[in-house]
Amino acid sequence: AEARVREWMTAEPVTVARDAPLIAVRVLMEQYGIDYLPVVEAGSVVGMVDRAQVDREPVLSLGLGF
Repeated sequence: AEARVREWMTAEPVTVARDAPLIAVRVLMEQYGIDYLPVVEAGSVVGMVDRAQVDREPVLSLGLGF
């Protein structure tokens, strides 16, 4: 109850655009060693994508499909 958000949240998180190719999402996840990426559109978060979702999809998928 005493913790502040800045103590456990990332100040500038890595994000991905809603229309990003799936391969780009995979590369970001591997590059930064992360399992979840916020999906943004017009500066607002519109969803989250996780590694399990990315691993289930074929590599040639054209978008995230949110």
